Parts: sequence; structure tokens; C-alpha cells
Amino acid sequence: MVLSSILYALLLSILIAALFFYVIKIKGPWQNYWMFAVVLFLFILGTAVWINPKNPTISEIHWIPPIIAGFVVAFLLASATPSAQARRSIEKEYEQQNTDSRAVAVSIFFWILMLLLFGLIITGMIYQPL
Repeated sequence: MVLSSILYALLLSILIAALFFYVIKIKGPWQNYWMFAVVLFLFILGTAVWINPKNPTISEIHWIPPIIAGFVVAFLLASATPSAQARRSIEKEYEQQNTDSRAVAVSIFFWILMLLLFGLIITGMIYQPL
């Protein structure tokens, strides 16, 4: 059951990330498909670990909450991304300033988020069965 939940979360995160990245053309705050997909994967897996509702299952996987959580997180990440026009004006403004600090801030945020999500998933797997 754990393996099926992980595979379901992986497939769902790749599909949602592809939808947002290639169809809607929203790349998330990191401008990278794989970082967007990894964040979605960890949120979806965390949802699958922590939420055990009484809804329909397929192969003992509660499939509705991870879908909802995946789209909610994808929309939140998409809303954190400035539009192309706003991005150009921000980039022009930052060209004059040091852009290394911005890259470091985004990188630190990403790794702190990854650590928190891994902690959430590990805690959920230890104290609550899938």
C-alpha cells in the first residue's frame, strides 16, 4: 500500500506539473519543471499519508484528497509567480542591484520547504499507517 501511494503521488504530481508548466505556461517560483513537480509530489504524498477519509478507494488509495491537494498547491505556487510582464520589469530593476541575494533567498526557501515536507511525510508514516 505504501508503494502504491508513492507511485500514485508521483504520477499525479508529474501530470499536474506538466499541465501547469506546458499547457498553462506557469512555471512556479523556481522556473523549473522538476522543482515544481518535486514540491507537488511531496505535498501530495503528505496528503496521502495524513488524510484518511471515508471516500472511494482504488487499490486501497484514497484518490480524491491528493488530487484536490495537488491542484490547491499548484494554484498557490502559480499565484506566487509574477506574470511575464511583471517579471520583465522586476528583472530590469534587479539588473541594477545584486541578483545573487534573490537566488540565495529562493534556494533557501526551497530547501527549508523540502525539509519540512520530508519531516511531515516521515512523521506521518511512522505514527499513522497509510
